[in-house]
Amino acid sequence: MEKYCKHCHLSFTARRKNHVYCCSSCKTMASYKRNGYKYVSGHYKARGNEQQPVPSETVNSQIASLDKKVGEFEKPFNERSMNVPDIKNAVAGNLIADASVYGLKKLLAPDTLPATKGDIKAIKKEIAVLKFIISRK
Repeated sequence: MEKYCKHCHLSFTARRKNHVYCCSSCKTMASYKRNGYKYVSGHYKARGNEQQPVPSETVNSQIASLDKKVGEFEKPFNERSMNVPDIKNAVAGNLIADASVYGLKKLLAPDTLPATKGDIKAIKKEIAVLKFIISRK
């Protein structure tokens, strides 16, 4: 069925009765035109969304309040620095936690642990033994 595009007014063959645009770009451009979009350096922007400039006094006061909040957050970290005993305690705590989790998994759920190099070597050895037995028969 021959129709005329509602946007570019060129003739096109409609695939359905309700087609009114010849292509998706005409459909998009018509939507932009209908909704009042404006072309701005490489893209379309809705009109009416222009931002008003913020007074410099407001910006300066907001920056000052942010600096004050950041200073309050930094104060506890600046008063106390990391030292070697703190690092040793953290490492020891992590090692103990990891070892206890591994030990419990080994005891309670050994099938959930990932395979190690030793496990793979043991499997290869068993396969070699089975091959030897099969070849002797």
